[in-house]
Amino acid sequence: YHENNFGTIIYRQEENLKCPVCTSFYDTRDKAPRVLHCLHSCCHSCLKSRVRGEMVQCPVCTEVHDVPNNDCRDLPVDHARQHLVKFYKVFNISRDLF
Repeated sequence: YHENNFGTIIYRQEENLKCPVCTSFYDTRDKAPRVLHCLHSCCHSCLKSRVRGEMVQCPVCTEVHDVPNNDCRDLPVDHARQHLVKFYKVFNISRDLF
């Protein structure tokens, strides 16, 4: 019973595990979730393509943020989202086994 409720919660949060621009699941490489000062996350690839003159506009709220040296790698990684994506994928695999 408890596992089913937890699974439902994870499925309802699936949109938070994907980039709001390309809708790919976050990962630890090019799709690593980067956190902007507005606290929205977007994958590294999508943010990188949006940088203009050391600035990037949040694709969610349109707030403009500094990107020092035009390098999105300087923006913090959202490790919590990365871990949730890993858990989500493991949960789906284990669910399919039973």
